[in-house]
Amino acid sequence: MKKLKKTITLAAIAATLALGAAAADGGIVDVDTKLNVRSSPSTSSAIKGSLWDGQVITLHEKNGNFWYAEYAPNTFGYVHTDYIDTLGLKTASVSVSWGSLNVREGASTSSKIKDSLNKGKEVLILGTYGDFYKILYNGNTVGYASKNYLTLKEASSARKAISLSVPSYKQLSYPSLRLPGSGESVATHGCAVTSLAMTESFRTGKSVTPKTVIASEKFTSSGALYWPGVYSYGGSDLAAIYQKLAAGKPVIVHAKKSSGTAHFAVIYSFSGGALNAGNFKILDPGSYTRKTLADLYSEYPVFVKTLCY
Repeated sequence: MKKLKKTITLAAIAATLALGAAAADGGIVDVDTKLNVRSSPSTSSAIKGSLWDGQVITLHEKNGNFWYAEYAPNTFGYVHTDYIDTLGLKTASVSVSWGSLNVREGASTSSKIKDSLNKGKEVLILGTYGDFYKILYNGNTVGYASKNYLTLKEASSARKAISLSVPSYKQLSYPSLRLPGSGESVATHGCAVTSLAMTESFRTGKSVTPKTVIASEKFTSSGALYWPGVYSYGGSDLAAIYQKLAAGKPVIVHAKKSSGTAHFAVIYSFSGGALNAGNFKILDPGSYTRKTLADLYSEYPVFVKTLCY
């Protein structure tokens, strides 16, 4: 049951912080007891966690009566709109020329550094304190960062659609192919190999199959793939993923379940508009139904890394 509105209304905040059309938003949980976080936009779906009254989270995309939200660092799920008060926040991106941007515990260069954010990382602006913005980032984390290195997003800055012609392979098509080291079947444990085959086919302009990858790459004794030297690790920042796609490079995403079960897929397309996981399309080697990054995160909610050449 939703509780009565707070004495200080959120409208006062929204009046001074306009929401851009392409931006995510911040929301405050507004409940008497606790709010369930679900794995899909349905009250019958599995419960992933719970939130308490007054918690601030990052909202990405509305799906019917649910928000797709980041409620902890790299942790996503669906929360019912009836129990979320939106804040109407501006979005800003980190615009350092080199290195990273320090996030501090207070609005001063003498305050303790609590985090650092890479160039392109998007944050939400909670308020202005002299030369600092109070920001919301990584779902539910709050800190202070210099205004000089944060560029506000305008409503007109909606991103254009991108689609790369990456071939689609299914690991299920290779039941007899075995991983070096472990001897496990590619059909059940070859999502990394199959994802690499897709991106290498696109990168080289040649036909690179899971069989080719197994013959050419190195593996650990447990069957884990050593990624080729041209690939480097990245984070979950959607702006950075978009920039890779805009540069003509597909992105491999690695996520896992809380049990530890991991999965890899290839991000190859962006449908345009707001930066949210539902607008990024994937080629999932292990599924015919998971079509977007949001679909992947709904089943593998713990982000691990991205990889790109």
